[in-house]
Amino acid sequence: MKKVLIVFSIVTLLLCFCSCLDNNGSNYRYSGEYPDLYTEAIHSILGSTGNYRNAETGHCFDPLLEVVEQDACGRKMFLYHDGSGLTNSVSLLVSQKSEDGIVYYYPDFNLTLGEFDYAKSQKKDTEEAGYIYYYPTGNYYRIKFPEEKVAELKQINDWGKEINIEKCITQTVVLKKEDPLSSEEKNALYEEVFGIKKAWSYPLYVTKDDEGKMLFVAVYYDDHDDYRMIIVDGNTQHNRKITNVTAYQEELAEFKRENNWKKT
Repeated sequence: MKKVLIVFSIVTLLLCFCSCLDNNGSNYRYSGEYPDLYTEAIHSILGSTGNYRNAETGHCFDPLLEVVEQDACGRKMFLYHDGSGLTNSVSLLVSQKSEDGIVYYYPDFNLTLGEFDYAKSQKKDTEEAGYIYYYPTGNYYRIKFPEEKVAELKQINDWGKEINIEKCITQTVVLKKEDPLSSEEKNALYEEVFGIKKAWSYPLYVTKDDEGKMLFVAVYYDDHDDYRMIIVDGNTQHNRKITNVTAYQEELAEFKRENNWKKT
């Protein structure tokens, strides 16, 4: 009986330890309040893994996701951070609407990037002029975005206006990030893009269009980190170096147009 209990205890520990085996968390499911907003974020932010991951244990946790504002037409502006992304920045996104398990949002320009403010004092009287600050619930540092970036985000996403479905793309709401390629396929893709075998990380899947073309992002770490957007179309890949990792939206939109990206 003791041997059985010992074996059972070991198996239980191994299952806990292995609850997040791959980059996206093989057993992870988002358990928060906003699965629709979670879905938008993980299909929009380059480099998002969809969860926080404890590097020592492999356990995965829900990302920071908090609604900070809502307009009269029901749009939501929300914070998202999962400890990944190209620069580990915090994202501020706008969602147009959610209905019947579908989330609606504008492509590419539905987000802007900000940063954690690690100042010792978190009092509002220490805020810098020219920034908008958010104070998420829980033990997070405050987060700041340049005022002009927030104003531009609202303007591009028609904040306060009637919702225009014709300008939206859609995603079916999910609870985890999809990983459509095997490890071997991602290794081969990395080698094809950079000319070397995978050194530090796999290409990370972002989203796909209506014709099945898949968008990935990958990075080669050296003295001058090389970030690439990759579109896989059947057996063909196209890639483009990201020149501005803190404001890549225009580059991403152009890259999609060049490769006949079609998403409704």
